[in-house]
Amino acid sequence: MKRDTDLLRNILLAIEASPEAELLSQPTFPAFRPEIVREHLGLLYDQGYIDASVSEGDDTRDFGWIRLTWTGYDFLGLAHDDSTWDKTKAFFGRAFDTVGIPVIVAYLTKLVIG
Repeated sequence: MKRDTDLLRNILLAIEASPEAELLSQPTFPAFRPEIVREHLGLLYDQGYIDASVSEGDDTRDFGWIRLTWTGYDFLGLAHDDSTWDKTKAFFGRAFDTVGIPVIVAYLTKLVIG
């Protein structure tokens, strides 16, 4: 699986947009197979961007109740604006999905805060 940074952001936005600021099951995105979304939830969970109830299977993890953590909200505080996000993607170009979230956060911080 190749990491998709846009999908990571879209998952966080979907959680934030839910009325209770949490989801009771894995979000769906028409452009992505459920197992791809699940793997990206795993990345967000492993890095502390979300908290969730996790059921571990033989080769997969299933995510139930999902909410943003402080770190997840901090990231969205920087990445929420589509214009800022688009500028960030343009700056990194083809390397966008490979540079890693900490590098993207550093650039977003520079754009948003100055």
